[in-house]
Amino acid sequence: MTLFTRRQMSVLAVLLALLAPLWFASLGHRPAGLDASQSIDMAYNLMRHGVIGQKPQAGVLSVLETARPVKGGVAPSMYREPLPVIAIAGSMAVSEALRGPAPVEAYLTGDRTGDILLQNLLWMALLTLSVAAVVRFFTGSFALGVVGALAVNALILMFPANTIGETPGELPPATLLMVASALAAAAVERRSLKLTLAAAVALGVLTLAKATFLYVGVCLVVAVCLLEAWRGRRMPSGRFLAAVAAASAAFLLVLAPWMVRNQIHFGTPSLTARGGHVLLIRAYKDLMTPVEYAGSFYAWAPGPLKPVVGALTGFGPDDLQRGGRLQRFNRERTADFKDDDVAAQRAGRPDLAITYFRKAGAEMARLKRELVAAGDPNAQYNADKAAQDEAMQIIRSHPLRHLAVTIPILWRGGCFSILAAVGLFGWAAWTRRTALAMFLLPSLGLAAFLALLTHFIPRYLWAMLPVFLVAALLTARMVWLSDRLSGVRGLAHGQAVRLRARLAAR
Repeated sequence: MTLFTRRQMSVLAVLLALLAPLWFASLGHRPAGLDASQSIDMAYNLMRHGVIGQKPQAGVLSVLETARPVKGGVAPSMYREPLPVIAIAGSMAVSEALRGPAPVEAYLTGDRTGDILLQNLLWMALLTLSVAAVVRFFTGSFALGVVGALAVNALILMFPANTIGETPGELPPATLLMVASALAAAAVERRSLKLTLAAAVALGVLTLAKATFLYVGVCLVVAVCLLEAWRGRRMPSGRFLAAVAAASAAFLLVLAPWMVRNQIHFGTPSLTARGGHVLLIRAYKDLMTPVEYAGSFYAWAPGPLKPVVGALTGFGPDDLQRGGRLQRFNRERTADFKDDDVAAQRAGRPDLAITYFRKAGAEMARLKRELVAAGDPNAQYNADKAAQDEAMQIIRSHPLRHLAVTIPILWRGGCFSILAAVGLFGWAAWTRRTALAMFLLPSLGLAAFLALLTHFIPRYLWAMLPVFLVAALLTARMVWLSDRLSGVRGLAHGQAVRLRARLAAR
């Protein structure tokens, strides 16, 4: 079945043309942040030297400390996922074709940063079309698909700094997550092997943009089998399990080239070398005091709610500054001790670092430098592995604390949105609307992973929000069409008929 007629495709083309100026106006030219600068550094070396890597002498751009021999001053790196790096390198190549060559620093601010951000126009177009397609697929309504696409655009354009105005930002993962979730839901709805394999491939591409989905994907396999068993009140059939096995193989085949590359260069098939560092940040928070636990809800409250939470808990802005009860949470530029905290991190002195974030960074710097001094050619990866071991030791020593800290971590990441999505998932699973449950499952798996094993900064939520918004729209329509609301629909229809009659009479 074709999702859109030619006329509907023309309408969508006009819609994209109307939205494009709004997207362009939201790009901005903000200087690249730390995460973006690392990806830009790796992308520049890919474009210039054909190596996804970094130069040990790249100053503040580089996170690389290595004893590995480098070619042309560039050492291969697995610090960031490859897909955003490749996309940025493509944007750089276009920029250089139009403007001429430039050093890497030129891409950190100004017009060339804007050139990199232009790729987000393509991501927005794909996201808009994906939303329209998934709503059209589940509802049969093209008009509702357009409404869903406009709703997602409104959400993103209201807060562009988290998505369309960032490099690489959360927009590529958000788009790919929408595509993968839609294909997975359609595969469940149609029981189609082709759609199942397409969903697996899409999930693999998503994993190359957000490595977290390697672990989420494994859990999804188990969850899909459980959903199938719940749907049929029996164990999944052999044919279904064969389809799951084929999809798992397709998922791994997408990841295989990058994993083989890392095995060759670093002796490990891991996708990135950042998991241990992030886990260590999360584990250090398990050591917060009872006062800090109560204050975490204030420190991590959304801006508009912070005064309200402060009034309820007795905490205020001074608690986040040097010597304050909540100083270890304040990693923002407004901290009056930030310079000292950054200096401690760069010096590899976790004992001098104040915040949990910088303490973990300082520990990573210390570990890397010790390994480099020992001649370790894979200092970055092995330091990350050592950090992971340290973090797991803390978590195993305080399992109940770890679970308890998950509550404020969820509050920090976007508690209201996630709770609403959990409620929608529970309703869909209970009423055996398996396709809708499948649509939500990858995003909820990501949320669970982020809450348990990361510090879940609010930016991470933006990859999931379009899926949550579309799921809410689909659920609202299902509830509206349910038998219990038939009287309300009849009343609304009657009012609409009478209103049209009055307008006609005039």
